[in-house]
Amino acid sequence: MSSTNMAFRLTTLEDDGREIYVSGSFNNWDPTDPRYRMKKIAEGKYELKVSLPSEISYPIEYKYAKGNWENEEITRTGQKTKNRTLTKRVRSVSDKVARFRYNGNSDYNRFLPIIEIVNDFLFPSLPSKRAIQILLPYNYYINPDKRYKVLYLNDGQNLWDKSAPFGNWSLDQKIAQLSAGGKNNVIVVAIDHGGQERIKEFTPINGTRVGKADGQKYLRDIVNCVKPYIDSKYRTLPQRENTGIGGSSMGGLISIYAGIMFPDIFGKLMIFSPSLWIIQNSHIETLRFFTPFQTKIYLYAGGKESASMLPSMRRLKHNLEAQDFFQKVIDVKLTIDPKGRHTETKWGKEVVSAVTWLFYS
Repeated sequence: MSSTNMAFRLTTLEDDGREIYVSGSFNNWDPTDPRYRMKKIAEGKYELKVSLPSEISYPIEYKYAKGNWENEEITRTGQKTKNRTLTKRVRSVSDKVARFRYNGNSDYNRFLPIIEIVNDFLFPSLPSKRAIQILLPYNYYINPDKRYKVLYLNDGQNLWDKSAPFGNWSLDQKIAQLSAGGKNNVIVVAIDHGGQERIKEFTPINGTRVGKADGQKYLRDIVNCVKPYIDSKYRTLPQRENTGIGGSSMGGLISIYAGIMFPDIFGKLMIFSPSLWIIQNSHIETLRFFTPFQTKIYLYAGGKESASMLPSMRRLKHNLEAQDFFQKVIDVKLTIDPKGRHTETKWGKEVVSAVTWLFYS
C-alpha cells in the first residue's frame, strides 16, 4: 500500500505544556493516537509529519486536541470550532488555534495567575513594612527555562481585592484574559501602599499642596530592595527595556517620577489619571523628564475627572515628546475616554490595552 507524505503545521497562542494531537477521519478521530502526536519546534509552534495512505478518500476532516476531547481546540471566545477540512491531497497545511478547552472548561479561570505573597517586606528608607504580591503567569512552573518581563504596580490593595473600599481593577481576571490570548510573558509585582502614609509616600517632591514628600525614598526602596529580590527569586528579564512601573492617581504620579529618577531601570511607564494637580507648575516640573534611552509611556485620562486632568495630560504628552536627544527615544500613547471617571473600575478596564501596548506591540 503506497502512502503520501504531508505535514501539519500549527501555531497556537496557548502553549501550556500539554501535548497536542491531530485527530481526524484518517485515524478514527482518536485524540490519543501516538502516531499523530505533534512535535514542538518553537514557542507556540508545532509540526507533525505523517504518511497518509494514498487510497484515503477526500475530503478529510480533522481537529487538534490536547490528549482527549475535553481538551479540544476552541475559538478565542470559548466556542466550539467546526471540523477542519482538506478537499484534496497537499504536501502541508498550516493552521492556527486560539485556545484549547481544559478538562471540559472554556472559561478564563484556568488562566488565572499564580499569586505568591511576601508579607512584611521591609522598605528601609521609609522605614516601613508592607506586603508585595507576585502574579506569575498561570504556566510559570510548567516552562522552567522561560524568562519574563516585569511590571511593578503601586496600590496593590486596589488591584483585585473585592473588599477594597473604592473598588478594584479585577487585575487577576485581566491577566487571565491576556494569557488566554497568548500574552503571558509578564510577571506583575503588586506593591501595597503604606496605608495612612500613602499620600506622603507617593508625593515625589517637597513644596507641594499636600505637604512632606517621601516619594523618592519609596522609589529608591523599589529599585534597591524590591527589584533585586524579584530578580533573584524569579526568572526575570531584568534589563530596563523589559521592566515597567505603573499606577493610578497618586500611584500614577509617583510612576512618572520613577521614570525621571531611574530612567536606567524603567523602560516602560503606565500612567493612569496621575495627580499632577498637587504639584504647582506641574507643566514645568514634568520637563525634568529626560532620558537618552528608548522608553514607552502609556497615558490614560477620563473626561469626567477634574477640569484640569485632560489639559494636564495633553501638556504632559507634549513635554515628553518634545525632548530631543538627537533622535526620538520616547514613544507616548495617550488614551482619553470622554466618559471616564476617576475610579478603580475604569482603570481596571484600561489595563489590558495598556499592558498590550507596552509589552506586546
